[in-house]
Amino acid sequence: MTAWITYAETLIARMRVSPEFDELHGASSGKLGRKRQYHDRWDENALDIPDKTEAPSIEPPDLPQRAVSLALRLARTWESENAFEDGVLAPRALTCLSGMRPGEISMIKRIMTTVMMPAGRLAASDPAFLKQPENGFLLLAPATDGDSISARHAVRDLEEEIRHALDLAYPTLVLVPDEIRLNPDLQAALPAPVRLASLDRDIMSAHFRHRYPDCINGQADPAPQLPDDISDAPFAVISAALREATAAAALVRLKSVARSDRKAGPTLNDISGHAPALAAARMMVDDLKRWQAGDCQWQDMIRSMLLYGPPGTGKSYLARAMGNSTDAYFVQSSFSEWQSKGHLGDFLAAMRKTCADARARKPTILILDEIDSAGSRFDDDGHARSYRRQAINGLLEEIDLIMQSEGVILLGACNDPNALDPALLRAGRFDLKIEMPRPDRDGILSMLRQKLEHDGLGATDLDALARRSTGMTAADIDAGVRQARTLARAANRALSLADLERVFPSQASQDPERDWRVAVHEAGHAIVTQALGMGTVQRVALLGDGGESVIDRMPTQGRICDIESALTCLMAGRAAEMLILGNMSSGAGGPVGSDLEQATALALRIDTNFGIGEHGPTWLGDIATVSLRDSDQRRRVRVRLEQAEQHASAILATHQEILTQMARDLVHERELTGSPLQKLLSDVIVQSKASVQHQDASRADEDDTKKGADVPIQEKTSC
Repeated sequence: MTAWITYAETLIARMRVSPEFDELHGASSGKLGRKRQYHDRWDENALDIPDKTEAPSIEPPDLPQRAVSLALRLARTWESENAFEDGVLAPRALTCLSGMRPGEISMIKRIMTTVMMPAGRLAASDPAFLKQPENGFLLLAPATDGDSISARHAVRDLEEEIRHALDLAYPTLVLVPDEIRLNPDLQAALPAPVRLASLDRDIMSAHFRHRYPDCINGQADPAPQLPDDISDAPFAVISAALREATAAAALVRLKSVARSDRKAGPTLNDISGHAPALAAARMMVDDLKRWQAGDCQWQDMIRSMLLYGPPGTGKSYLARAMGNSTDAYFVQSSFSEWQSKGHLGDFLAAMRKTCADARARKPTILILDEIDSAGSRFDDDGHARSYRRQAINGLLEEIDLIMQSEGVILLGACNDPNALDPALLRAGRFDLKIEMPRPDRDGILSMLRQKLEHDGLGATDLDALARRSTGMTAADIDAGVRQARTLARAANRALSLADLERVFPSQASQDPERDWRVAVHEAGHAIVTQALGMGTVQRVALLGDGGESVIDRMPTQGRICDIESALTCLMAGRAAEMLILGNMSSGAGGPVGSDLEQATALALRIDTNFGIGEHGPTWLGDIATVSLRDSDQRRRVRVRLEQAEQHASAILATHQEILTQMARDLVHERELTGSPLQKLLSDVIVQSKASVQHQDASRADEDDTKKGADVPIQEKTSC
C-alpha cells in the first residue's frame, strides 16, 4: 500500500468520528476519546477530536462522497502526514494551494482544520484567535457562495488578509481557486502554488475501495475499468454512481454517463486537402509529440495559432482533430460562455478557470472561440468601453501566462481578425494567423469519409458527394449528414446514397447559365492575378452563393503601379463577363468585401490615405463616404476603376482561350486546385513590371499620383 493511501485512510477514519462532520451525515458519533483541541474562526468553540490511535466503539454513518474525495486528494497532494507537517506547518512556512473549485473550499478548510492538524496545533483564519506562533496556523481563503466567489470584494479581502499574515510569524496556507487572480505584487511575494491533486483513476480507485470494501477486497483493481476522463465528470455524476449497491453497478453507471467522446471525431490523418491551416496544424502536433518525447525544446516550437474565416468553416473541427491526434487534453471555451456567467467579475473568473484548467492538465490544446466578440480597446464605440478594456486586459494576461508555461498549445478562432485588439495579434501571443476558408473538395471528402465510414458507401459515391458539396462549409456537411440520417430513420431503413443526394445539392439543380457566368468571373480573377504576378492562385471554386478565388497575395512596394495592378485584379471578374458574355452582372458589387467595394476603397485611398494622389502627402483619415460625395473625387475614383477594367480586358483578350477552358473545367469540377489549376495557369503570359505600369502620361488627373514615397498597401487573401 502506498504512503498516500495510508495517509488518506487515517484522515477518513478521523473524519468518521469527528463531531465537525456529524452534521454532514446527520448523526452524532459520540464524543469518543477526545484528547485534542482545534480552534477555527468558523466555530469559535474549542473542539475535542478523537485521538488517531483510538478506534470508535460504534460504526458511524458513512461520510459524504465529496468529503471522502477531497480527503483523498489532499492526502495524494502531500503523500504523508510527516510531509504535510514538515512543509506546511514548519515555522514561518508560507504555502499556496490551487486547483480547487470555490465550492470545495469550505470542505477543504474543515478537513484541514480538524483532522490534518497535529496535537496542540490551533488553526484559524483570523490571527486574533491564535496565541503562540509555535502552535498556531493561519488558513486563508476567499469567501464563497456555493460554487462561486461570494462577492466582488472577496478577492480584495483575501489580499488584505495575506498582507497582514506576511507580517506575522505563523505558518500560513492560502487557498487560491483557479477562478481568482491575485494582485501582481502579491503573486510575486507568494511561492509557486502547490496544486491540489486532481481526481484521477488512482484516487477514484481508492474511493471505490473506501465505498465498497466488501466488493473490492480480494478482487482486481477497479482503476483500469474506470473511464479515462473521470476527472471531467461533474462530481454530482460521481456521487450518483456511488449510490449504487455494488462496485460493478457503480462502474457501469460511471461508464455510461462520463464523457465518452474524448477521442471521438477526426484526427489530422483523417483530413485531406492542401489548406495552410491544415499544414500548420500537422506541424504543431508533430512538434508537440517531439516535445513530449524530449526531442524538441518548448521555446523552439510554434505554440499558438489564430484561425479566422466565416462561420462554419471547420475551425473547431480542425482544433479537435489536433487534440485527437495526440494524447493531449482538449479544452474549448468562448467569450459567450464566459459572459453567460454574469457580471464582469464572473466573466473574468470563468476565463481564468478555463486557462488554469488548460495549464494544469498539460499537455493541452486550448481553443478560445469568438475572441473577436470582445472588440478592441481602441474601438470608437464608447459603450461598455470600461468592460471591454478589462475583458481584453484579462485575456492578454491569461495568454501571457499560457505562453510563459510549457505544455499548452493555444488556438484562437474568430470571424473577423480586423475587429481584434492589436495587442492580441502580435507575435508571442498568436504566432501564426491563418485564414480558414470553406474546405476544398479533398477536405470535404475527408469529412464525408469520417462521418460515413460505417455506412457502406463506396469511394465513387463519396467522391460524387464531395463534388456535389463543393462550396459548403464544415457545418453544412455535418448538418447535411444528420438530415440524411433523419430521413433514413423516418423510413425505418439504413442510410443510403439516395438520402444524401436529397440533402446535398446536385449540379443538375443549379442554374447552368448562372454557373457559367460565375465560372467566367472567377477564372478572370485567376488569370489576371497570374499575368500581373500579384500572387499565387490556390483555389477557384463555385459555391452555393457565388464563387471564390483563394489567392496568396505577394507583398508589394506600395507604388502606384502596384496599386493599379491590385485594382486590375479586382476588376478582372467584370471584365471577363463582358468579354465572354457581352454583358456584366452585379456579381462584382454588393456588400462590404465585394470586388467593387474593395476596388473603390483602394482607389479612394490613393488620394486620402497613401499620400500619392490628388491631395499630395496628406493623410485624411477614414472618410470614404464623405469623400465620395465630392463629384471631383468620384470622377477620379471612377476613372481609375474604368482604366483598371480596361487593362484587365486587354489581358484577358490575350488569354481568351485559357479563360474559356478554365471556366468550362470549373463548371464541370466545381473546384480547381493543385496541379489541374496550375497547368491551366502555366500558359498565362506573366507581364514584366515595365509593361504593367500604365504609361499614359496624358491622364492629367493622375499626374500627381506619380509622386511621393512608396507605402505598403492593404493585401487581401481572396478576390
